[in-house]
Amino acid sequence: MTLTLPPPQHPQRVALHNEIHARPPEAMSAPLAISHLVMVCDAAGREASRQWLAGLLRDRHLPLPDSETTHLRMDVGAFRIRWELHTEFVSWTFSCPLDMDGFGEREPASALRNVPADWLAGLPGQCLTGLHLWVLPTHSFGS
Repeated sequence: MTLTLPPPQHPQRVALHNEIHARPPEAMSAPLAISHLVMVCDAAGREASRQWLAGLLRDRHLPLPDSETTHLRMDVGAFRIRWELHTEFVSWTFSCPLDMDGFGEREPASALRNVPADWLAGLPGQCLTGLHLWVLPTHSFGS
């Protein structure tokens, strides 16, 4: 019998594994509009993003993140928010049901339509990535 040793482990393997599993993907139902923003921030900007998020939630009488919170998902009335604090950036994901009326005739509205424009304009940091996605229902085709 030959003993097979595992490959050398990265010193942060367990911490990174736990971090990945602390932020599992969300269940989603089509049709859905999603807008995703990645804001590059220094340490002060990342902390400012936590306070910016808290302001949005406070205005809606929702639970606030504490100083240890690194990610949050919450329904905020007309949209759902997912906030994630990373080492070099902060990601913001907004989603809401997609109105299918007129779909295909014009570009559908993004999830940002429901986010207060003045609040959105004040996000701390510089935008590295911004994208809009539309999740459409599938159709079964019988034979």
